[in-house]
Amino acid sequence: MYSMIFHSNSYPQPNVLKTISYQVGKRIAYYRRKQKLSQADLGIKIGLEPYQVYEYEHGLHRINLEALFEFALALDVPAIKLLGYGRSGRQMTK
Repeated sequence: MYSMIFHSNSYPQPNVLKTISYQVGKRIAYYRRKQKLSQADLGIKIGLEPYQVYEYEHGLHRINLEALFEFALALDVPAIKLLGYGRSGRQMTK
């Protein structure tokens, strides 16, 4: 899904990381809406302000593992689904 472009030191370029954060954010928004939660409701569940939820959903913040798992727990969704993979380990479209 993501074409990784590597520097000589083998770290992904920042634009690739932003793309990943954007895709994860889209999935957070999808599952939030599916549960009919507002950004404020989700923020209360994980201790964030609504504008911070917005920023994660739009890929403006790179999501770290702790935040990924906080969102997954609050949305009652396996973290791997927020990363774009199903239980089988196969890549999903949503």
